[in-house]
Amino acid sequence: MTRGIGSGTGRAGGVAEGAEAGGEAENAAAAAPSGRGTKPGKRGDEVRQSLVIELHTLRLQAQDAVEQYTLRVNAQLAEVLRLAEGEGTAGEKPRRLPAKLAAAMLAQLRDVKLRPKKGRAKDLVRIQELVEELVGQLPHQE
Repeated sequence: MTRGIGSGTGRAGGVAEGAEAGGEAENAAAAAPSGRGTKPGKRGDEVRQSLVIELHTLRLQAQDAVEQYTLRVNAQLAEVLRLAEGEGTAGEKPRRLPAKLAAAMLAQLRDVKLRPKKGRAKDLVRIQELVEELVGQLPHQE
């Protein structure tokens, strides 16, 4: 038996219900190909209830994933930006990016083609790859 999306997450209180009903939902789904021939009633209601629980869980997990991604990328960009602006953190003397490195980073930024209004996953991948490349080029503290 496979595990449901909500298994082990502990979110939204519906996870435990989803885990309990998950086996029933899988059995019902296996017994009735593509939803045809099922009688409306208790079994169908249980399957639909399990589906609703799992969808709510997936929705929360998607929101959490996007929030964590945003926090991580923003922190990495803040680090690059801090050096580009020549600012230091508390107790640290300000450091500046060498001009040659700044020019290379600028070229990388300008080369990336994004269409953020479309909300495409490949844009997120491009952003993540770019940010990782930029952070990887930063001079190490000594």
